[in-house]
Amino acid sequence: MQAKGRAIVIGGGIAGLLAARVLTAHFKHVVLIERDQYPHEPVFRAGIPQGRHVHVLLLRGQQIIEELFPGITKKLIEQGAIEYDFIRELAMRFPTGWMIRQKSPLIGYTCTRLLIEWQIRQELLENERVEIIEKHEAVELLASDNARSVRGVLLRKRDTTAPAESEQAEILADLVVDASGRDSHAPQWLQKLGYTPPQETEINAFLGYATCTYELDPDATRDWCALAILSSPPENLRGGLIWAIEGGRWMVVLAGSGRDYPPTDATGFLEFTRSLIDQALYAVIKEAKPVTPIYGYRRTENRLRHFELLKRRPERFIVLGDANCAFNPVYGQGMTVAALGAMALKNCLDQQKDDLDGLATRFSKKLALATRLPWQLATSSDDAVLKAIGEGKEFPLTTKIVHKYVQGLTEIIPYSPLACRTFIEVQHMVKPPATLFHPVLVWKVLTRKHV
Repeated sequence: MQAKGRAIVIGGGIAGLLAARVLTAHFKHVVLIERDQYPHEPVFRAGIPQGRHVHVLLLRGQQIIEELFPGITKKLIEQGAIEYDFIRELAMRFPTGWMIRQKSPLIGYTCTRLLIEWQIRQELLENERVEIIEKHEAVELLASDNARSVRGVLLRKRDTTAPAESEQAEILADLVVDASGRDSHAPQWLQKLGYTPPQETEINAFLGYATCTYELDPDATRDWCALAILSSPPENLRGGLIWAIEGGRWMVVLAGSGRDYPPTDATGFLEFTRSLIDQALYAVIKEAKPVTPIYGYRRTENRLRHFELLKRRPERFIVLGDANCAFNPVYGQGMTVAALGAMALKNCLDQQKDDLDGLATRFSKKLALATRLPWQLATSSDDAVLKAIGEGKEFPLTTKIVHKYVQGLTEIIPYSPLACRTFIEVQHMVKPPATLFHPVLVWKVLTRKHV
């Protein structure tokens, strides 16, 4: 496709930043609209409420970001990100035992989401085709006379004291991308234009989590970069993770499902850690020095908007990131799915002819395919929690079979190097979902063969 005039991206989080990078290859001018004012350093900003919590960028997400911004991995490591073998240096306690750790080619890095987003933004700012408009928000889609296509957005300067009186302006574009996150107004915008909004599927395991950052004894012997204690529904709905981040610090997150929320006071936080199915995490932090307050978060429902099922939709308007599919953050899939969405957009634009008509439909179907596996993995775990608290939902038979199989697979991971390696590869999205159903693995799950 030859370069078009202008594209607009609503939302300047990771999904929006990656989408903007993709669009620079196909549009002469890319305008990114962000509600916040970006900080000059990789520090917390209000528009990313989960920014103070653990974020895991899965290996496939790291690969995509490196592809879009060659050399960014090296820059992140220079900024303090830590190289990490996602199997050998991860100590993970499943309900049936500790995961088998072995050297692997799954080498990536760990750091905060704040650093990842900041570095991506620095890379994007070097692109002369990009314009970032901060402290503004899109309040309405602008449509053609017959509302057949979107032709821009109505922009408003963000004023929290008197938003109705804020300055407004129209920005026209050939394509509008909504990457504004969980609070996206896309369904309402579509309805205002005369379209039926997408169906939504929501699965809420009522999980809450709390995060605190620590300094650990630098002289202590540790052969891992992360240590995770998984929950075991229905008996125990609690889990925890400690994760190495830049600056020689360690971030600890505790999670409780079924409204069994971890406390945000120091005493309660430690007691919750002690209550996990294994004492390993408690042993690490009981004498450690906390260097931040304890932050809580409870907006964790999985929500999928089925844009791919729309029978009628305006042309030249697409939705990606959490605005399309938001996950329970405890599974660490959000940033990587945002990256997959950016690549789906890239592939669609690469194949698109000069006219942009049909792009929105093709993209939403491609994005739905990319989202299917992470959605199944997240909802499989959350379904077990919902059944434990008596609020389970009825799934189609095929979905139930997948959920049951994944549960059986995780039960043999502590005893099977093959199951462990395969599960981690699929979890990190570097191998296709079908890999989980290799005949050897199916036999092991069905017979509980551990070899």
